[in-house]
Amino acid sequence: MREIKFRYWHKTHKLMLMDEAVTNYRYLNPEKYNLSFIIPMQYTGLLDKNGNEIYEGDIIKIFDEICIIEDIEDMYFNEQHPLVAYKNGIIIGNIYENKKLVKETK
Repeated sequence: MREIKFRYWHKTHKLMLMDEAVTNYRYLNPEKYNLSFIIPMQYTGLLDKNGNEIYEGDIIKIFDEICIIEDIEDMYFNEQHPLVAYKNGIIIGNIYENKKLVKETK
């Protein structure tokens, strides 16, 4: 069973937050619970070949192809790239911090 966790893109400050940072924010500032300025990205339960956790929104190079992890369900049922292919890939960025790579995949 995979671990359920998230990371978040902060739209205003343009930075990535890990799950602990958002949890602490909710705990320390309950009256300011409005988190509409963040975009959640769920952990897929997989690691790339360098041992980095793969999240939704990551851009991965698998052999000579660049793929965007858009949705966990699509990833698990993708006939073109079975799960083992992702484990042999390398995370080269994400859709929020690496807009140029996103354009290259289209």
